[in-house]
Amino acid sequence: MSRQKAANIFEALNFIELEMKCFPSYAASLGRVSPEALKKFVVNVPTCEVPKNQDRIKLAEESWKRFLKGDQKITYLDLRYICWLPRISTTIELVKFVNKEKIVLRDRELRGLLFGGLTEYDRVKNDLVWRKEVRNIFDKSNERQRQLWNELELYCLRSEGLGVSILDMLKRRETPKDFIRRKFGLTVENGQFINLLSRELCTHGKELLLDPPREQRQWAYEKILKNAVQSDKLSAIESALTSMSDRTSVEAKQDLKKFLLDDPFLGDPRLKSGNWIAASDFLKKRIIEWFSSEDIRFFFESIFQAHLDTQGRKKFWMRYGSVVKRTRVLLNDSDRRQFQHLLVREGYESSPVIGRIDDSGRQGSGSVFLIDFGDVIVAEFSVPNNSCWVFTKNTENQINREIWEDSVFWKKIFTRTEFRLAQDSWRHASGWETRFSNKLAQFGVRPRGYHDY
Repeated sequence: MSRQKAANIFEALNFIELEMKCFPSYAASLGRVSPEALKKFVVNVPTCEVPKNQDRIKLAEESWKRFLKGDQKITYLDLRYICWLPRISTTIELVKFVNKEKIVLRDRELRGLLFGGLTEYDRVKNDLVWRKEVRNIFDKSNERQRQLWNELELYCLRSEGLGVSILDMLKRRETPKDFIRRKFGLTVENGQFINLLSRELCTHGKELLLDPPREQRQWAYEKILKNAVQSDKLSAIESALTSMSDRTSVEAKQDLKKFLLDDPFLGDPRLKSGNWIAASDFLKKRIIEWFSSEDIRFFFESIFQAHLDTQGRKKFWMRYGSVVKRTRVLLNDSDRRQFQHLLVREGYESSPVIGRIDDSGRQGSGSVFLIDFGDVIVAEFSVPNNSCWVFTKNTENQINREIWEDSVFWKKIFTRTEFRLAQDSWRHASGWETRFSNKLAQFGVRPRGYHDY
């Protein structure tokens, strides 16, 4: 078949497509479907998919290359496919050609230009000449298409950034794909603008994960973070942690912690440090501090049986949250039964942080809280009037050395015998805070400031 015959066939198909505009009213007149139902069906059909005729797209691309060499003219049939090739539609040569030839593009081709602007966003956002030429093209179209271009410039091409788009997405709880589909009637599966929107959205961790009601936070976890690339996920977490304070709702903190622990590519950084290699040093330190601080808070607010911590033990240990390596909460059988509902509520039910202390045959000491500072481990007890028991690396007792092995430190069951072999004990007598601080300083452990979670 000659090229001319092929062109004639495509022109005929184009004519048929134009005539199909009358199809909805014709179908409705047959009585087989109501006009309202047909209208609803037509509205819900995707209106702006990339043309599927890959052979024709390839022919159009080759025609454009020959046109640039001066070997061929561009037909309107070529143009309607060329407009859907972002690498070409975002060039100044294409849009100048359309304006020079005074071609009035139809809705289909105009949507192709919008599609190109979104998929090749980095190329066009600062190209003022291309934007001016495209604006002239849209000025010749109908009011709806002019509005779409104005919104593209307002929401996507602003020199001030994407703040307007992000605020709109957060308000409506939309993913980047949903936002583009609603604003421009486009189905964009990937592209530079989608990626940029996702990255920018994840820098608003506070607005995504801390501020909104729970159902909206769940939307953020399921629709935004669950399938986000690792760098975007870490960005959202860092933004949220930076904004977290004692005024942040406990529920929001629990949801964030649960998400981190359940994510197979993150988890507890004190246990799965390899999953956090890509995180910034700031984030790694902050996430360990937060997890450790949460453990300190949980033990002294929930398990510590004084109920009112009159000695201020929680406040004292919180000051060292940023230098804690690991923590463990070792519950005896009685406390585990009594505080099971708190374990569930606080997200500790299946956490490796929770272990067991076998206190059979011995009463009165309660559960144990281990705080690992690297060169020294401090054991606090849930029953008041107990001294701290201290373990150090230089102890010669084999049992005490084994506490430092990762495989043993995270074991599930400890015995009272292991703790009776501690190297030292520190009493909570008058002025104990100063004495404890001095003793910890001898091991190089000093408070470095504390973020108020």
